[in-house]
Amino acid sequence: MSEPSKTSSKKTSCSKTKEPKRSEFRMVCNDIIASTFAGVIGVAATHPIDTVRIRMQLQGSNLLDKSVQTNQYKTSFHCAYKAIQREGIKGLFKGVLSNSINTASIFCICFTSNAFAHRMIDGVNISEGWKSLYCGLFAGFAGCITTVPAELLKCRAQANKHKFINYRKTIRSIVQTKGVTGLYQGFWVTVIRDVPCTGMYFWTYETLTRYLIKEDDSRRRKYFIKAMSGGIAGIMDWVPTYPFDVVKTKIQVHEGKKAPGILETAKKYYKKQGARFFFKGVLPTCTLAFCANSIIWVLYEEIIDLLGGSEY
Repeated sequence: MSEPSKTSSKKTSCSKTKEPKRSEFRMVCNDIIASTFAGVIGVAATHPIDTVRIRMQLQGSNLLDKSVQTNQYKTSFHCAYKAIQREGIKGLFKGVLSNSINTASIFCICFTSNAFAHRMIDGVNISEGWKSLYCGLFAGFAGCITTVPAELLKCRAQANKHKFINYRKTIRSIVQTKGVTGLYQGFWVTVIRDVPCTGMYFWTYETLTRYLIKEDDSRRRKYFIKAMSGGIAGIMDWVPTYPFDVVKTKIQVHEGKKAPGILETAKKYYKKQGARFFFKGVLPTCTLAFCANSIIWVLYEEIIDLLGGSEY
């Protein structure tokens, strides 16, 4: 989502001086359609990598599957091989439904909130870089509203190595046991993980595309820069707060009546496994982040162009 400048073909086509200003409702609708479609396609295509990431994070805890040996996976490829050997290819797609719903809602809220925030502070006397960061932080917090319950279901589905979970029964069980707040198990650790990194996510993409894309660049070069910028932004969205994602996974798959706290979980597993606990699955995460966000940003930009832009 590159910012207004001569380097952005999208923003040039949406120039406020040459076209009548679109209604806020239409611009929001454009963002919702583009971000939802791009998010679902990008994440569905890379879901098997996400399954490997979750299982790498959970090995050694046996929170849902008592038969799994401690630290049984030597590498990410070994984890994928074992999953296919035990469950077939479909095993790598466990949780794809909740992940798709999660993705649709997260990208819809985050991208729409980011674009909306940009329009709200348009004209404020701060640099474009700070605008990108502030709007990204706002988008990150807004996204947590749907991120937490959807990721809770996704993590539990991916952690279960013997069967596909029934989402309706799982939701009913959680609500009956812990109330509606049980669906938000792991909320604050998700906020700590998502808010700062979402700010960095949008700042990275918008800054790279603003400085690298020139008005006379070929379509192929623009696609390449957007894909690379999206991939790098995806890594920046994950790596800085990755340890919190590992802790979040442990908290969300815990099925006891009272979920453990952030510090309690971190201390417990640090004593058991040391600092390496906080970086389990980091390689498949970086791979996932780069591939998914390369696809997502190219699709998002193209759909926005087709719809007439979001004008920010």
